[in-house]
Amino acid sequence: MAEVENQNDEPHNFRFYSRPENMAKIIGNKKLIWGTWGLIGYIGQFILIVSVINVYSDYDRFKQC
Repeated sequence: MAEVENQNDEPHNFRFYSRPENMAKIIGNKKLIWGTWGLIGYIGQFILIVSVINVYSDYDRFKQC
């Protein structure tokens, strides 16, 4: 009986946590953290894309055709 309990208490590796059923539990329990992280990444990408478009459009605006 003690051996069964010890097997469940073993540390898990990355492959264990990457399984779809385990990842769904992790994300489902921490929706606020994952949602905030995703929102920050999305807003960051949006700002970078807009700034790159702005820089290239400003650079070409005064060029003679």
